[in-house]
Amino acid sequence: MAVLVTRPHPDDEATAAALRDRGFEVLRAPMLRFEPVMFRDDEDALYGAVIVTSANALRAIASQLAGSRLVKLPLFAVGEHTAAAAREAGFTQVMAARGDASALRDLVLAGVKAKQLKKASTLLYLAGADLARDLAGELGEKGFTVVTHTTYRMVPAASLPRETASSGMPLRGLGPPSDERGQVMECRVQPGKNHQGVADSRGTMLCMGRAPSSGSSTSTRISRARKCGSATASPIS
Repeated sequence: MAVLVTRPHPDDEATAAALRDRGFEVLRAPMLRFEPVMFRDDEDALYGAVIVTSANALRAIASQLAGSRLVKLPLFAVGEHTAAAAREAGFTQVMAARGDASALRDLVLAGVKAKQLKKASTLLYLAGADLARDLAGELGEKGFTVVTHTTYRMVPAASLPRETASSGMPLRGLGPPSDERGQVMECRVQPGKNHQGVADSRGTMLCMGRAPSSGSSTSTRISRARKCGSATASPIS
């Protein structure tokens, strides 16, 4: 069976490699394109820490972070994947939550109790253009001042890559809707010429945001999937 990986580049490479290791034939076709947004650090702003909910927020400004004052600040990451990107960018005080915004909020609050930062501190939130949750607002309700800087956006691809569309292979898709923990999600590909041939004969797609962990079985997780009744992604328990 061939698997279509629609996760954005460069994270699609990890998913594709994990699937190939398990014997699947893989075609990559990112449905979203990563696009950095201009970022300028306000040198007059005094931040107590940095919070990040996506590794892409750091990749977008990697060149500007080299030697920056920001890398000397504590950084609270949504999960280990983002934490690794932070360390690669030069941050040395990195704390990782359990993979979602609620856990990140709680980690920041725990940081106050652990005296890693003061509650009166201003937090710099490096984020994407589209946010699924108002983390800044939630932290604001807890007494923090949060300054959000958009560093990237994801732009939808107009169509499948030519080599994928013309492959003639029966495909099941693995795509981006997931949380930091890499839960398998359901989704339905909407009708349209750009998606013809992507779903299997029952119109079913699978979505996976991250590569399967070494302890999980891709084939088992795929067999447990079911057709989604709506376009809204949801975890498969």
